[in-house]
Amino acid sequence: MKPWWWRRGAGLAGLGALMLAPLFSSAGILLALGLPFEHLRFGLAFDYVGTLDMPAVRPFATRIRWGGTLGALLPLAACVAWIRHRRDTWLAFPRPARVRPFLSPRELPDRPRWTRPHQPGLGRSLVRRLRLPPGESLLIVAPDYGPALRHLADAVATATGPLLVLDVDGLLYRDTAGRRAAEGGIVRLAPFGGGVPWNPLAAAWRPEALDATALQALAQRWFPERRRMERALVSQVHAVFVALVHAVDDVLRAGGESVPPAPGDLWRLLATGDGRLEPAWLHALAEAPGLRATTRDSLRRCAACDAVLLDAVAERLAEPLRAFAGEDIDAGTRGMALRFDASDPRTVYVHVPAGRCDAAGPLLDALLAQWRDAMRHAEGTLAVHALDHWPRPAGLLAHMASPEPLRVFASVRRLAPCLGDTGGAALMGDLFGVVAWHGWRDTDRATREAPALAAHLAHRGRYHAAHYPKAMSVDDLLRPRGGEQLIVAPDLMRPLRCRLPRPVRNVPAPPILEGAPMSLPRPLAALAATLLAACSSPPPTATPPVATAADPCPFWPPDSMAPEATSSFHLGPHRFCVQQRLFHNLIRASQDRVGFALNWPTLEPLPPDLDEDADQDTFVSTLEIRIDYFDKLTDEEARVLPRRWIQPLRPNDPEDLKRPDDNLDLRIMGAPVHGLTPYYADLPAIRRYYQDLYGHDTRAGLPDTQEDWFVDMDEHGIPRTVLKCSVAEVPDGVRLVNDRLVHDPKIFRRATCMHMFAIPEYKSAARITYQRIIAPDWKRIETRVRAILANGEMR
Repeated sequence: MKPWWWRRGAGLAGLGALMLAPLFSSAGILLALGLPFEHLRFGLAFDYVGTLDMPAVRPFATRIRWGGTLGALLPLAACVAWIRHRRDTWLAFPRPARVRPFLSPRELPDRPRWTRPHQPGLGRSLVRRLRLPPGESLLIVAPDYGPALRHLADAVATATGPLLVLDVDGLLYRDTAGRRAAEGGIVRLAPFGGGVPWNPLAAAWRPEALDATALQALAQRWFPERRRMERALVSQVHAVFVALVHAVDDVLRAGGESVPPAPGDLWRLLATGDGRLEPAWLHALAEAPGLRATTRDSLRRCAACDAVLLDAVAERLAEPLRAFAGEDIDAGTRGMALRFDASDPRTVYVHVPAGRCDAAGPLLDALLAQWRDAMRHAEGTLAVHALDHWPRPAGLLAHMASPEPLRVFASVRRLAPCLGDTGGAALMGDLFGVVAWHGWRDTDRATREAPALAAHLAHRGRYHAAHYPKAMSVDDLLRPRGGEQLIVAPDLMRPLRCRLPRPVRNVPAPPILEGAPMSLPRPLAALAATLLAACSSPPPTATPPVATAADPCPFWPPDSMAPEATSSFHLGPHRFCVQQRLFHNLIRASQDRVGFALNWPTLEPLPPDLDEDADQDTFVSTLEIRIDYFDKLTDEEARVLPRRWIQPLRPNDPEDLKRPDDNLDLRIMGAPVHGLTPYYADLPAIRRYYQDLYGHDTRAGLPDTQEDWFVDMDEHGIPRTVLKCSVAEVPDGVRLVNDRLVHDPKIFRRATCMHMFAIPEYKSAARITYQRIIAPDWKRIETRVRAILANGEMR
């Protein structure tokens, strides 16, 4: 029986027993008095009860009371006994569990984990305060910044360990600095003025010299590699950046200034050249008094690059340095900066005005990277108010997720913009384990935010070893009342509904200590005037490196893409000096192997700013060439090695000799094509061979995996050139339009060729992969590769 049926039946039975109780009470009275039942009626018991005080009835009052009471209890006792007897039968029917959409605080699993003292406050129940589990990050999503700030201030005020606070308009400083100052002290950095300055370059400054490792780390943060094809450009940007910092530092030291360079100094240097890196400007800087010899050489090598590369470098340099052009941030980013230390108990507040968050990007990028590096072996915490107000929320938190995530407290008014950034959903999911969703009254906003919360929960549940609740509906998000919140956390199968934490007791913040802003040092002002004068004079002619007997292949800056830049490599005992652009970000040559790239149809190196993977047309037009030197073979073994290109893997194995796709003698010889003898694949014979070997359901031997061979033999039967191309049944996948290769989007598979030829004079062989449609141009391609080696050989 279903549960609601037996409950209804039990209630009706009890009601019937109550209705029969007066009748059975009357019968009990008659039995107690010894009267016949012919006087029995429904209201008899009530009549006797009303006459108990009469003198005539008083001697029988006790018997009347006992008889009436026992008679009334008889039907009730029978009903209770019957219900208890049938109860097990009724309850045997399976009842569906009633699951409420939210957990209450008293239903929390592992409750001590949520009430551990000395942890940031998370919420409260009627009698107990809930706290954030140890090691978890907290994301507060509120309909307005006011409630989010109060909740975040409670977490900041009670956090333990090193703490860095990114403070918009000083709100968290106002609400928490008093308590944090009493616990371990505070320091307030204000790069836009109104506090202690902070210089991102000061971490690399030492009394004796600049720290190259710290300087290179800053260059990698400010000038990252956005695309694979930017590797050479980014390497040159790093080199120029380091050279400029060293130049400023040398001038300051020569002028008697014991202060580190500032980002604004670099921007002023670029401004003297109108934001461009002209060779004349670099030569003038290299001739400035006080520079070390290594700095001069670095600047001169940079000046030897071509104008296109220098313009690209100047553009990348200006992107982060432009943020330091204002007078306030220039003054606030000078001098000796605070060095972060995990053992320092002080809380660091970074004051950023709300209207300057965009301009603070490069500064905060460097600050967070240096703080994260200092907290490598400590349990530090980062607090960010109004995370969605920053221009790149995911980029701001990228430092906290690697290598080991640090704890982050953040508040947002809109979750969707934070997840919409590139990689934002993955990064936010990796960082924030606990989400506090405040009560919302706006249905439209809750509808917009619900998919973002669902995406966050999906990422956490998919990639982390913890159970998370399923996505909540908009109605569930609207259920919390004012002053309530929903907590989504690891190992909670349902969201926790609880009250918001009480606001922290406001302790007056200590007075703000303002550091003395530094002005532009005099040596740098003199250097800027010198550069301005040099830019107005005719530029000197840049002299490229000259080959000498000691160095027949002149040195160029690493990864230089200048047209005349050269690089050397070896093939065994043979040394070659070729255009550095031939390598085009390929793996550099080893002792026995080299690889480079050419563009078809020009067969020239790729332009320095061209990404061959950027579009399909460029990709199919790029020829990737690999040349191998046979170090382990004798001259005779190397001479006959090309025979292996047209033989099976084991030429003496009788079973391999039966394979029609790997034996030249089992192929169909045709008339010469483009100067090569074709040996076409016998597709029916190949298909029969594999069906006999593996059965009729096998896919082995299908045309899409077969090749036609085109061979050029010498008089001794040794191949000079072998082309292995996709069979005619495979479509080209590309088209020739105005002598250019164009990708055909209608065709998924492309027909390609593997071009192999021997280079006996260097005991080497080349392999080239390209599209089958340009196979008729094989002779010109082969001649071009041989010419590159012959012209580049250094004898």
